Amino acid sequence: MDSREPNERRERLVEAAALILKGAGGSLNITPLNKALFYLDLRSLLETGSTATGASYIALKQGPVVAKYPERLVGALEKAGLAIQSDEEDGSKPLSLVQEPPEPRFLDAEQVRLVEGIARWAKEKGASWLSNFSHENIGWMLAWQEGLGSGRPAKSINLHLAMQQLAEDDAWLTDELSDRERAVFARADQETGAEW
Repeated sequence: MDSREPNERRERLVEAAALILKGAGGSLNITPLNKALFYLDLRSLLETGSTATGASYIALKQGPVVAKYPERLVGALEKAGLAIQSDEEDGSKPLSLVQEPPEPRFLDAEQVRLVEGIARWAKEKGASWLSNFSHENIGWMLAWQEGLGSGRPAKSINLHLAMQQLAEDDAWLTDELSDRERAVFARADQETGAEW
């Protein structure tokens, strides 16, 4: 559980969402915005040891979403006067900035850096790809299977478990070993070791 105060978590979520919208050119549909926030928090957890927003995510059929997102995300952005959501004829529900987000008060420089990359990624990939990608996330899969996927109430996603999807993609797990690393591993394999 996140130890930050509810006010701080609410402000962090609004800051992150507004910065993602800005980084995506000023507008994103609700699905990519939810996925961008989810992957921002996973990336932040992986790289810094804590999430950027402190938000809880639940497993819906379309993938992970901020718990109570109509209120906590859409409503909060509208109440802050930062963005509005519109209903388009094609059924999409884009959120669009109506003013420049203020300088972040709660997100640190590293989290803002992560936001910038996530915003571009979410805009480039789009709703369908992001939903499909999130369906490959073990945290979402388990929460879906134990929740709405089995006819029960929606279940929260364990972010430490969900983070594995990103950890498996880290370059240090797949990059070619350096000469120094090969030498260290070779020496270790030659050691007799100690009996337990």
